[in-house]
Amino acid sequence: MLKSEGAEFVVNSSDPDFELKLKELAHQLNATILFDAVGGKLPQQLLSAAPKGSKLFIYGRLSADACEILPGELIFTGNQIQGFWLTNWLHEKGMLKTLLAIRKVQSLINHELGTNIHKQFSIGQITEAIETYKNNMSKGKVLLSFK
Repeated sequence: MLKSEGAEFVVNSSDPDFELKLKELAHQLNATILFDAVGGKLPQQLLSAAPKGSKLFIYGRLSADACEILPGELIFTGNQIQGFWLTNWLHEKGMLKTLLAIRKVQSLINHELGTNIHKQFSIGQITEAIETYKNNMSKGKVLLSFK
C-alpha cells in the first residue's frame, strides 16, 4: 500500500527479517534521525539499526508494553533519545511560526498528508467501531459521529 502511494523504501516490523532489513536500509541511507510513535520494543530496534550518532524522537506510545532501551546503545554509539510533544513545540515557536506551520500543513492535507477513511459510525455504534478498527487498522481511519 505504501509503495502504491509513492514510498520508495518500506520495511514491515512483522516480517521475520525486519531488523536486518532495517539496519541495511538505515546504513545505506545514513538515516540518523528516527521517529517512533509505538514504543515497546521498537525504540530499541530502531537504535540498534541506526548508524552511530543517531537521534530518536519518541512522540507516541501505541504499544501498551514498557519501552526498554539497552544502555550500551546510548553509551557506546553516541545515539540519543528525545521526547517530542507537538503542543510544546508549537508554544516554543511562537504565534507567527505556529501560523506558518499550520498553513504549510493545510497545504499538504489533500496530498502528502491525506488519509483514507475506512468507515464511519454513530456514537451508539462505538463497540462495532472499535472492533472494526482493531480488525482493519491498515484500511484507514474509523470515525465516530456525534450527531
